[in-house]
Amino acid sequence: MDANPEIAVAQTAGYWDDRALLNLTATANFRYCQIHGYHYENYFGRKRGAAPAHAIYNPIFVLQEFLARGYGGWVVLLDAATFIADFTVALDRALAPHNDQCLLAAAVGEAAVLLFNLGHFEGRNLAQAWVAEFNAVVPELYLAAPGATPGAFPDALALLQNVLAATPALAARVKQVDLTSLSKAEGGAIRSAPVTGFASNDDRLRWLVAEIQKVLAQQPITPKST
Repeated sequence: MDANPEIAVAQTAGYWDDRALLNLTATANFRYCQIHGYHYENYFGRKRGAAPAHAIYNPIFVLQEFLARGYGGWVVLLDAATFIADFTVALDRALAPHNDQCLLAAAVGEAAVLLFNLGHFEGRNLAQAWVAEFNAVVPELYLAAPGATPGAFPDALALLQNVLAATPALAARVKQVDLTSLSKAEGGAIRSAPVTGFASNDDRLRWLVAEIQKVLAQQPITPKST
């Protein structure tokens, strides 16, 4: 059983090019969660839809699965390129002052990190409203098309923004945060492999391999009791 079940980290990916990224970042994220006693899981594929492009909606359904299991803590949603780089950071302590919020959102390089508080009733309402917005906006005909391409309909983040724009009570419980303040480590506590700045995807992977090796080389940490 997870020692700190109030924190879960979940990653998803759907494109084959992202599988190598996920394989790398998952090693760091799993190790971090193992050290701190948090729950970790990842998923490669599509939760809904027939095309790789439909994997952009995975976070919506990953969150629904946590709700269905009766989970009542924080869920940190990461994409395939994002990894926790500082193992000294205890997310349960860092998030405790924000327990009155239903969602924390942060930009990490070119990636968005979403931290949902399913322990807050508005966090659960937001998660349910997110999937309802998906069902209302994204047609089954598009989801059934194996050759579907991204951009035809709003992505998961845009759907979430739609919900917040239409529901002031939920938007009032959302906060933008700067995760770099959690750590003095170079690059911050949570990092992401940038898409731009590399001559090829192989160069990007080589950069990520080197960064993950640095992360995993950190000395074992014994978290303080909370």
